[in-house]
Amino acid sequence: MDEKDNRLPDSMTQMVYEINKIGTNINQLTKVVHYKEKRQPNASLNLEIRQMHVLLLDISETIK
Repeated sequence: MDEKDNRLPDSMTQMVYEINKIGTNINQLTKVVHYKEKRQPNASLNLEIRQMHVLLLDISETIK
């Protein structure tokens, strides 16, 4: 089995790249929240985080 057989399809590679960018954005937002000493995110942010978690689980299941 050569390296080409182990590579992800190009469309999957792009999706992984985009998910990685989303994670980077979440980390940056978290740093800002902590920097401004806002320890508890507001309710709408909690909802967005939960929705994103569900979407990432769906993507994970699709990839498998």
